[in-house]
Amino acid sequence: MLFGCIEQRFWTAFCSLVERTDLVDRGDEGGTEDLLWGAEDTQLRPDLQNVFAMRTLAEWTQLDADAGLPISPAHQSLADVPSDPQIAAQRIFIDGNHPVAGEFSYVRSAARVDGQDYRVRRHAPALGEHTQELLGEPGLGG
Repeated sequence: MLFGCIEQRFWTAFCSLVERTDLVDRGDEGGTEDLLWGAEDTQLRPDLQNVFAMRTLAEWTQLDADAGLPISPAHQSLADVPSDPQIAAQRIFIDGNHPVAGEFSYVRSAARVDGQDYRVRRHAPALGEHTQELLGEPGLGG
């Protein structure tokens, strides 16, 4: 799990959600605005590990989505990433066809312009595909 409850409102909501209000004051021992959860409390991390062990990843994901908390699954492998609901909703991966590799997923550009759909203009080059062309530009071959 990626646990991002570093603001007091999220931390308090999380502690209430898991019925561990005894943890609320343990996060902000320094009284800082940006909380250093458990920096001085060596038992807080094991306590949180026990809390997280009480539910499955799917249960935590649903529970936290319903509560609006900054908690999400941490993917165990790259193969898990495309099926993530947020990744799918953002359409991060674009399916395409590569002349050598066949069916291929491209990573969409991070820059987006409203109303313009992303498309792959050309495939990634195969090994050596443009070597002669590139060497010819500075006069090294071709």
